Amino acid sequence: TRSDGFKNAATERGLAHEVEIQELNYSEKNKQAPIKKWLLEHENIDAVFCANEDICYATFGAIEEIGLNIPRDIGIVSCDDSRWFKYLKTPITAIRQPTEEIGRLAIEVLLKRIHQTSRHAYQNILLNTKLIKRESCRERLR
Repeated sequence: TRSDGFKNAATERGLAHEVEIQELNYSEKNKQAPIKKWLLEHENIDAVFCANEDICYATFGAIEEIGLNIPRDIGIVSCDDSRWFKYLKTPITAIRQPTEEIGRLAIEVLLKRIHQTSRHAYQNILLNTKLIKRESCRERLR
């Protein structure tokens, strides 16, 4: 899962003690309320890494509603890159996934499975992603 990958990356870089993974329960109608509540309860957060663009938009809105400044007060990064992120008041840093390649490989794997008489174990396919640096986060000073 994305949270496992995030935890592993933090551990590899010696940052596991600085990372908190929070999975929020929310309704489709109101994602901002639990995010806003969580942010208010955790005032010393440097940045938020959102698992997808939908949560990122809700987090962006919650941060704005609280009155925090992105990136001065808090950074935000999304695991998905929306084509609209660059047009926001503060453009969002994001991880761009190779969506066309994902779709192509999904069809290839599906067709192979359909045409094979024996079923093989699942396979892991790793694809390269790209960090798209925008204005929603700043480099951490050590």
